[in-house]
Amino acid sequence: MDTCTPLAPGTILRTMSGTEFRLLAEHTVGGNAILYRAKQIDSQLDVTLKELCPPGSHRAGGILVSRSAGDVLLQRQADKLLKERAAEEFGSGQSINNETLHALLTLGLLDIRSIQEPDGTVYQNADGTSLPCVFLYMPTLNKAKGFFLRELLEECAAFPHSEMHPLGNRQDIVEPETTTPDVLTCLRIVGLLLEALQSIHKTWIHGDISLDNLFVDGDLHLARPRGVFLLDFGSARPLDASGKTALLHTGDVLYTTNVFSAPEINDFRQNGTPLQLTAAADVYSVGRLLRLLLNGEALCAIREGNAISLTLQMTDTNLCELDIDRSARPFLNELNGILRAAAEKDPAQRISVNDMLTKINVLISRLTAVRSPLMENLSSPEVFIPHSRDTELKELDEKIHSPEHPIFLWGQGGLGKTETARAFLLQCKQKGLRVAFFSYEHSVRDTILNLKFTNF
Repeated sequence: MDTCTPLAPGTILRTMSGTEFRLLAEHTVGGNAILYRAKQIDSQLDVTLKELCPPGSHRAGGILVSRSAGDVLLQRQADKLLKERAAEEFGSGQSINNETLHALLTLGLLDIRSIQEPDGTVYQNADGTSLPCVFLYMPTLNKAKGFFLRELLEECAAFPHSEMHPLGNRQDIVEPETTTPDVLTCLRIVGLLLEALQSIHKTWIHGDISLDNLFVDGDLHLARPRGVFLLDFGSARPLDASGKTALLHTGDVLYTTNVFSAPEINDFRQNGTPLQLTAAADVYSVGRLLRLLLNGEALCAIREGNAISLTLQMTDTNLCELDIDRSARPFLNELNGILRAAAEKDPAQRISVNDMLTKINVLISRLTAVRSPLMENLSSPEVFIPHSRDTELKELDEKIHSPEHPIFLWGQGGLGKTETARAFLLQCKQKGLRVAFFSYEHSVRDTILNLKFTNF
């Protein structure tokens, strides 16, 4: 991918005011910025620093420089635009934070005097002026506060599902790089994001929702996300009373991630036709994010940093059964309906945040509902059984863990023996047990010789 090279852990940044920060590690690396976990040396406070990247930049002399670095005038113009972008992002973030709890506050801009690499190499201007680099200063983002979506992807690829790793891999596949988070976790995170947008869209659009611009309030080892914070307000725009932004013109720059950008934004980039954005641009990005989280091959491209493969994997709006984990397949039609509604080319025809959240919550309810297991039988057992078989299912569960084998279900025809057995085997399958269902053929020998397993 077209990403910036991060500074090494151990690098020390010194500001013009004398404050020093030691970089501990990078959180995320994107095309427009790098987030670092850092420590303010004099106070030992954990902080997060965001280094803005000029388009197509590379690291030289400790700082990120653009392609125009050989031309002094062009480089100065690029530096000026970068600082204007930082000031705009800082101002937008402050305004949005005053109006919603779902935006992470940017505390300020750092004026960097020198950069000292771990080997002792120091980069600074001979005249003592500040370096042409831009760092934003943000509150600490650590595992005690939550996690980035990339950390979730690493978790489900590196660890099998367990009590210590409830968001670990539930899939029985050989290639961990294609693993996806379980569908319930994906839906919960997207639902929380939509709830955040309900608040933000009263006065603003975010404009650049992507994999790296979300911080999840929760714990990777407790499984349940509690909320979502939005980062990076470089493309945020205020909305007027009609729900539209001010008119964007050719000279206006939107710092967005291509694979998540709404069609109207991409068209604006290409032809420069004046444009007013609406909240529908964020809805499109949310749909793309949901599709990415459920698509194993797209996540493989993310993990491998393969931008071309990612673009190809995200070309189609719909998911197919081969794309996704088995846990999501029973809801494939509903998921594709949501994805198509969010991907409408015409913003006016795109699903609203409220309607998308409603549909997401319906799926979450279906996944978490407490109900009679018999209701999930393919043969609609409620037609054959006028009352619940929960008592029999509980008794079967007790017997299956006892030495009493085999277990026989018997009674008059039409009482529901077959449907009860099917429901119990489905329960076993949901617990991860291997199950088979077949008919008895006159004798044990004939049954074994004529086994016909059903895919149930």
